[in-house]
Amino acid sequence: MGSPVCGVVEEEEDAIEREGVVSHKGLVAVLNAGVAEETYLRLDIRGLSLHFTSLVGATLRSVHFTNCHFSAATLEGARLVSCIFTNCNLTDASFKDAVLTGVTFKGDCTLRGVSFEGATLSDIALNHLPLEGIIFEGARLSSVDFTECDGSGAVLTDLDLTTCTVPGYVVHDA
Repeated sequence: MGSPVCGVVEEEEDAIEREGVVSHKGLVAVLNAGVAEETYLRLDIRGLSLHFTSLVGATLRSVHFTNCHFSAATLEGARLVSCIFTNCNLTDASFKDAVLTGVTFKGDCTLRGVSFEGATLSDIALNHLPLEGIIFEGARLSSVDFTECDGSGAVLTDLDLTTCTVPGYVVHDA
């Protein structure tokens, strides 16, 4: 396992630090390599396409993703702490058996088809997002905010929502 990756990355910018400077393409190569158990700290990542990226077992702390595309990305067994996803497309991404703590999904995030199967989610903000096609089967939820979420088509089986915020939660045909 190498030293943590940290810095600021924009689509057209070469500004990522990892014991020196690595280009934007270098970061994408690291992310796409799917290095098991890699650690990413204090990153501000904007506009990257990370379709089909594998971050199995990775640790992401204080990473802010803006306008990024994670379609069909695999973050199984990953650990995400204090991360923010703003206007990101996570369609069909897998967080199976991952641990998410203090993660916020805001703006126009797309989570259609995301799997949180067997994941542990605590202090998570999903407010105002459509939950269509999201799989929460067997997930462990604690202090998850579902304020004004539309749960149509979400898979919500084997869950305990007693510590979650669910006012205004709308369920159709579930």
